[in-house]
Amino acid sequence: MPLPQLNRTRFACVVSVLCLSVASFALERAEPESIGLSPEKLERITEYLQKEVDEGRIPGAVGLIARHGKVGYLQAVGKSDLNSGEAMNEDSLFRIASMTKAITAAAVMSLVEEGKLSLDDPVSKYLPEFADIRVIKELEGDSMDTVESARPVTIHHLMAHTSGMHYGWFGPGKLTESYKEKGVKDMLVPIDESTGERVARFAKSPLKFHPGDSWQYSFSSDVLGSVIEKASGLSLDRFFYERFFRPLQMMDTHFYVPGSKQERMASVYTIDAEQRLVEVGSEAVATDFFDFPNDYCFEGKGRYESG
Repeated sequence: MPLPQLNRTRFACVVSVLCLSVASFALERAEPESIGLSPEKLERITEYLQKEVDEGRIPGAVGLIARHGKVGYLQAVGKSDLNSGEAMNEDSLFRIASMTKAITAAAVMSLVEEGKLSLDDPVSKYLPEFADIRVIKELEGDSMDTVESARPVTIHHLMAHTSGMHYGWFGPGKLTESYKEKGVKDMLVPIDESTGERVARFAKSPLKFHPGDSWQYSFSSDVLGSVIEKASGLSLDRFFYERFFRPLQMMDTHFYVPGSKQERMASVYTIDAEQRLVEVGSEAVATDFFDFPNDYCFEGKGRYESG
């Protein structure tokens, strides 16, 4: 999930919804040459990552390349925490942010294959609160007058980010304020609210445009997460685990990292006015739309699972 003010805020370890370890996959290690990889060219990757660390753009990184089902390159560089000096490890855990969207999309299509969903289904079939969605009449000016949506929001609209929803920083300001008033601003601050409860808030704000009329990167994948729960009868976390993580042995991938694994979490950073890395602590960092602390994805901090 990209964050606002990217001209001023860069994240060395991306703020996210799911967390995973690059080295957590159960793949056999192999000599690079045996799977058609060049050791010399792989070394260039390490050199590049190390250069990024040395020049202060990131605190650390882990790179992995697999081919033909075997890992030919796995390298950790830099630090997972600059204050403590803890080295980055191959099994360090990272927040993966909007990469969760790809998992959500795969989950939707697996349900389509099973006949439990159709891309043409209106979202209201699964989430009735979206049945009477409204669209803001005019983007300019202060008026919040709305009109009836020209068509229902469908699963396809959500998948394609053409639903009419948006992330608050795209504006206009009055829509951003509407999101804030409905309590959907601090998506990365831990809350004791279910996915379905949080997603229901989106339906209370008007759409930016009629579904299908335009494109806007948005909260659509969060709504898809709630649809998956309704269609499957499982929580989003459980569905992901049963459908993907357990079969692929991705045992370090979580919405909320268990206490036993939290020490493996790479710290998250922003940058100050002098472009220096500054670690985000338990005190939330505020941007125009999202506020976030470093521990929002720790077990026991909340219940919301963002698609």
